[in-house]
Amino acid sequence: MNNKSLIYGLDSKVNQLKKHCSLFLDGEKEFQSAVNKLSITPTFLFYGLPGTGKTTTAIEVYNQLKKDHNIDLEHLRIDQLISYNFGESSKNLINFFDDLKVQCEKNDSYVYVVIDELDSFTTNRYQNDSESIKRILLTFNNIIDELFLTDYQNRFILVATTNMIENIDTAILRRFFFHEDFDIRLSKESFYEFLNEISFISPLLEIENDEDKNKLFNMYQDKKQTLGELKRIFAKQYLNLSIDIKTGTKKLDLTRFEEEKSTYEIILNQKPEVKNV
Repeated sequence: MNNKSLIYGLDSKVNQLKKHCSLFLDGEKEFQSAVNKLSITPTFLFYGLPGTGKTTTAIEVYNQLKKDHNIDLEHLRIDQLISYNFGESSKNLINFFDDLKVQCEKNDSYVYVVIDELDSFTTNRYQNDSESIKRILLTFNNIIDELFLTDYQNRFILVATTNMIENIDTAILRRFFFHEDFDIRLSKESFYEFLNEISFISPLLEIENDEDKNKLFNMYQDKKQTLGELKRIFAKQYLNLSIDIKTGTKKLDLTRFEEEKSTYEIILNQKPEVKNV
């Protein structure tokens, strides 16, 4: 377990992703030959609800790779590239990757690109009337194709994240070889381990008895909470307890875990009711 970032239930995924990336970076001739013939690219799409550890895992994989390879981390920030002028948006995207190519050549290095919220500009072209979005969508497809059909195919690793994989254009989905599901549910044993690690942060967050731990686990299952959502509730309670400790209050309020709506519950409430006819 990673005590610093509290990545729970994702250790095996981090290890497997690191191994996949290392195969591309190590550049073994036999592997590269098979990769080319089978059209395998180091392109990863992480999907799942908010707070499931997608970006955290992406950064953790990079930190592992950095130990053994000369690789730089870059973030593709879509909001800084998209302009009301659709031609300028495409040019900004092209320039971003062209600059990275120059960086690779200059430093004899690799580059690990993280693209958060991929759906923000790759929405299904048939659902989006924005000419700017359609143009940048086409440009992005062309950039991906060019990267992995040239000498730069061994220089780039692309990792994108999304909360709404169902909204992403199918042409984009095809260009990401690895699709990684992050909607992972913890076993009771792993959940208890998560609670123990939380308590190590501060005695104020300690859950003293198994009955309360079991209550939290049942809520976690019923509400389909993510670990990100749980950490946020613990964080809010920590702040309140840090204030109230002067008055003698220093116990977690379990009702807060019940009252806080999970993303799953919010989505359910947003769905229209189906009326019987």
